[in-house]
Amino acid sequence: MTIESTIISFITLCTCLVAANIALFPRRLNLDREKARKSRIQEKALRMFMDSNTGNADAVKADAYWKRLRRRLRRPDMLMAYVETAERVLEEYGEEKKEWYLKLAVPVFSRLCSVYEKKSMTMMTCFVYVLGRMLCCGMEPDPRIWEFLYVRLRSESLVCRQNAFSAIFSAGDAEKAVRAVLYMNRTYETYNDKLITEGMLRFEGELQDLAERLWKIYDGLNNDFKLAVLNFLRLSSDRYSDRMLAVLQDATADKELHYAAIRYLGKYPDEAARPVLLSLLEKDGRDTWVYAAVSAQALGAYPGEDTFDALKKALFSPDWYLRLNASASLERLGIDYLKLSDVINSSDRYAREMAQYRLEETESGAEG
Repeated sequence: MTIESTIISFITLCTCLVAANIALFPRRLNLDREKARKSRIQEKALRMFMDSNTGNADAVKADAYWKRLRRRLRRPDMLMAYVETAERVLEEYGEEKKEWYLKLAVPVFSRLCSVYEKKSMTMMTCFVYVLGRMLCCGMEPDPRIWEFLYVRLRSESLVCRQNAFSAIFSAGDAEKAVRAVLYMNRTYETYNDKLITEGMLRFEGELQDLAERLWKIYDGLNNDFKLAVLNFLRLSSDRYSDRMLAVLQDATADKELHYAAIRYLGKYPDEAARPVLLSLLEKDGRDTWVYAAVSAQALGAYPGEDTFDALKKALFSPDWYLRLNASASLERLGIDYLKLSDVINSSDRYAREMAQYRLEETESGAEG
């Protein structure tokens, strides 16, 4: 294919895309209007209920509202319009009235579980997502909702499974959350650790309670879940430096767990870890360079002459990532040009360029 024909094909494709967008614009506009109309319906009904009802509400009117809502929420489009409206409107009425409303809403969503578990995977996944948002909003699940969510943990759909996992953590019950982790650990030999950590970070309860419970089950988890727990601890608690050091010094642990422990110790410095990290920085070999690179990054939190000397030496490493992390840590430690003058004036081109690059970055950042 010649250059001319390639250009013509590209222009044709762009023209078709523009034409398609123009043709679909009226439909998108109608969809937006329809979505706004449904949101207005939900908001009007919700505000009328909140404004006219208190603890001594008219039982007949209240019952009619919940029946109508349950009927409407059988449709995913109304379900999405409802949750977006409810999150916004309920905040306006204060915590006490919001809590009162959400307590009354539990039976509605409990019955909807039986409705959506019979629908298509797409519709059920949508409901699980909305359920998670309601739990995050403060709704406390009843046994039927818990059962529905736990069953979804073995769903064939990854999105549905992830929505259920996140929803369980959104409820803020540490015991139930740990139960979900144990169930997933038994069910799946491998799992994406980032998805697990993402779900854990949705937890709305006491983080330290969850962290302690997760640590108690740590030894019984597979590597993916262990890694997720370590990453969760790094993002939520500063009380585990000693345990992270123990993980790092465990020769039987997977190397990914070692890397996670090093990153934790870089975020929450512990003087007991300094000699260990300095020794790892020396592991600049073909199979161990990652240990050195990650340690170089962590040592930016450990000021001292020994750290400075080790990081400056690392600038001469043949590995680019190690040089980059070492230079970043030196910058973080506030090392100036004079202390790096021997590196900049050395015959090692790579070390010289990395040091100059960092110093220029620092200067430009200061000027900005």
